[in-house]
Parts: sequence; C-alpha cells; structure tokens
Amino acid sequence: MRPPYTAKRSASNNDDAETEPVKKVHRNQLSAVERQRQDLERLLKKAEKPVALPEICHKKVRSPPEFVMNTHGSAAGASSSDFHLYRAYRRHETERIKHIEEEAKEEQKQTEFERKRLEAQAELDRETAKRRAKRQRRKQGQGKKDDNDKKTLTAQ
Repeated sequence: MRPPYTAKRSASNNDDAETEPVKKVHRNQLSAVERQRQDLERLLKKAEKPVALPEICHKKVRSPPEFVMNTHGSAAGASSSDFHLYRAYRRHETERIKHIEEEAKEEQKQTEFERKRLEAQAELDRETAKRRAKRQRRKQGQGKKDDNDKKTLTAQ
C-alpha cells in the first residue's frame, strides 16, 4: 500500500532546518480521500483570494440596421449573391422579432402572476380580518359573561 500524501512532514523536534523531503506522488495514484484532501489544501492556500463569479448573460436584442444597402427586387439586376445577403438579413430580422415577442410574453406572464398574487394576498387579508373580528367579538362577549358571573357571586 502507498503511503498517504502529505504536504510537509516536520521532524519530531521543532527544528525548522530539519524537514523530511516531500514525497511526490502523481495525482492519479492517490486514493479518493487523499485527492480530496490535496484539493482542499490547494484551495485553502488561496482562501483570501476573492472568487470571481461569472455574470449571467442574457440574449441581447440586435438593433435593426437603419439603412440596408443594395436592396434589389426579385429580378431587377439582382445577382446570385444578393439572395444570400437577403436571406441572412431576413433571418436576423425574424430572430430579432421573435426575441422581442418572447420578451413581451414573459413580461405579460409576470404581470399576470403579480396580479394573481396580489388578488390572493387581498383575499387572505380579508379572511384574516374577518377571523380577527370574530375573535375580538368572542373575547368581548366572554368578558361580559365573566363580569356577570362575578356580580352574581358577590350578590349571594
């Protein structure tokens, strides 16, 4: 069996000059626990270093061209290469329109969700107020009964 991976072993006495050499073992020859320990040691060496988290990238809407050069009709002097330019322009434009429509649908779904959530919250608040009023009435009625019981007990 292989000896476990150790970063540095120092001698039994506290002499810094006397340290045993580190035995290098290839990463693939380590057991799973040793490999995990090695990874943790490497990460903990850089504990002060801030972690850079990538930002979430959203699809950017490509703005439409303000002026499309060399637009031709279907037959008037159009060369064979113009068809591919037209097709690429048309594809970009349809993707842009599709993206705008998807954003509008998402926004509509979000507003509908907010409306439903507010309605549900209002209904919940109404029910809570109704129950609170009922508890208050019951509490006030119970207080009157206690007063009447006290009066009858003192009268006897």
